[in-house]
Amino acid sequence: MEDLPDDWRCSVCVECEPLTVQTQEFGNREQLLCAKVFLACFEDNSQVELFVNQVPQTETDYHSVIKHPIWLQLIGERINFKSYTNVSKFLDDMNLLFQNFSTFNSPSDPLATKGKSVYTRYIQAVKKFMPFYQKQIWIYVSLYSTRFNSTQATTSSSLNLPMEEDNVEHNNRNRLVVKGTTVGRKRGGSKAKSQTPA
Repeated sequence: MEDLPDDWRCSVCVECEPLTVQTQEFGNREQLLCAKVFLACFEDNSQVELFVNQVPQTETDYHSVIKHPIWLQLIGERINFKSYTNVSKFLDDMNLLFQNFSTFNSPSDPLATKGKSVYTRYIQAVKKFMPFYQKQIWIYVSLYSTRFNSTQATTSSSLNLPMEEDNVEHNNRNRLVVKGTTVGRKRGGSKAKSQTPA
């Protein structure tokens, strides 16, 4: 803690009015609110650890499926360095994180429960800190089946989300956005694999 500057304050503790209107910039307020949404995903480290690090390039099974990897460490760096030009770009990355997870991991995989738990904290934080943008939240569906056929995946019925269908932009709901990532899966009978390199 001695390395922190005197004026440093935790992003979670800093008060800030929620974004109730669209902004076309990524100023200090937008940066702070994106950091709050980002940090909400870390409320349970045992679940979020799957999303933190980049999947190594040596994991060819993952990279053959996921063409646009993204991970939380990279998203955090983009927030810190104000690499995003607006809040929507941040949400695109966060949505892609969960889209990649849903694509790579079977709904029956034990890791799917962890991923949905982190996803739930993400949508709750967006609704709390940037309610104007809640329509941009990707609605969690299992995309795993699209790896094997072109039929559209159905919405997961195991997650009861407090969002009405009318609030969803259908073109955002099932499209992959820009950069992707995330998580482990079981290989045959072996132990589940996370993004964290061994």
